[in-house]
Amino acid sequence: MNPLTIVLVIVLSIGFTQGIVFSVILWRKSSSDLVANKFKAILLFVLSYGLLNQVLRLFGIGYYDTWYHLTLDLNWSYGPLMYLYVKAQAVQNYRFTKKDFWVLIPIIAQIICSVYVRSQNFFWDGTRESLTWLGYHSYAYWRNYSTVPIIASVLIIYFSYRSLKLLNRLVIQDVNKDNLKWVKSLVRLFGSYYVLVLIILVSDLVIYLTTVSPDYYYFKRFYYYPFFIGIAIILYWFGISNVIRSDQRVLLKRKELSSSKKKGLDDIAQKLAALMEAEEIYKNPELTLQSLADQLAIKPYLLTKSLNEVIKKSFTDYINEFRVAKLKALVNDPANDKFTLLSLAYEAGFNSKSSFNRAVKKHLGISPSELKSKS
Repeated sequence: MNPLTIVLVIVLSIGFTQGIVFSVILWRKSSSDLVANKFKAILLFVLSYGLLNQVLRLFGIGYYDTWYHLTLDLNWSYGPLMYLYVKAQAVQNYRFTKKDFWVLIPIIAQIICSVYVRSQNFFWDGTRESLTWLGYHSYAYWRNYSTVPIIASVLIIYFSYRSLKLLNRLVIQDVNKDNLKWVKSLVRLFGSYYVLVLIILVSDLVIYLTTVSPDYYYFKRFYYYPFFIGIAIILYWFGISNVIRSDQRVLLKRKELSSSKKKGLDDIAQKLAALMEAEEIYKNPELTLQSLADQLAIKPYLLTKSLNEVIKKSFTDYINEFRVAKLKALVNDPANDKFTLLSLAYEAGFNSKSSFNRAVKKHLGISPSELKSKS
């Protein structure tokens, strides 16, 4: 083993060892109100597992032997696990539900694909003809090309974007600003690193296949192990900073409202309902949280708090419920038969076809065309 390989083994070994240690610490610190730590612990573990696989490869373990079938690729799980961690930070008392199952689809897909590709070794006799067309090409693109890390990078970038959108929607009064800033920086670092990885992977693949011979082996490219060194560095930063902040959360723990504050929020909710019924201000397509708060002569954050604590709805959902109810009434009125559904939607306060479509589907569970046919 040459000196460079020895250094690589040491760096990656330190990376996966400390990652596993930190994941265990975080898992043990997880509690019912700190479920985010569990997702972060799993993310640290699978990142560490990926580094362990590379160390085994450097020792010649995992090359088509028994270990080969046990060391499955799991890098499609990085993005989904990061997103679940952020969601658990951004949602009060978060619990994984059936609605979140879609996040696991990339993980399940990678495991199925990896098992299928690896199973081709049972049929391989050294000739292309020993495998089916699908078996041969899936093996070639899965094992020799950078297909797997390219898809992993796209997933991480996508889930980083979704995570930041989730964090940006938080009401500033309900968050620990310092911890929110830190979680955002964590997501940006992870996403930015994989933007760089994706650019290098795609550029190298395109340039190589268009200018050199088609015999392309991803695991022999110049950046193969440097990428894993980058993951080892990120793992260390993730791990040490998460252990330090393991008892902190983005959302501040909600305190029980005093009776006077609760009454104040109830009064706002009643005034809001009266304003909606009497003046139908929801019909204004330019209505915003700020303009509505101005009409009620209160601060916007109090309106948001009343919507969240008393009405249990977001501003958009609350307004759209009135618009959808108005739309139903307009559609059911025979005098409006000569008007198109879209024109009635604008009359009810919607400002675009897409927002009207989404609202009808969300609040009535049917498509706009079904609404018209049922009138």
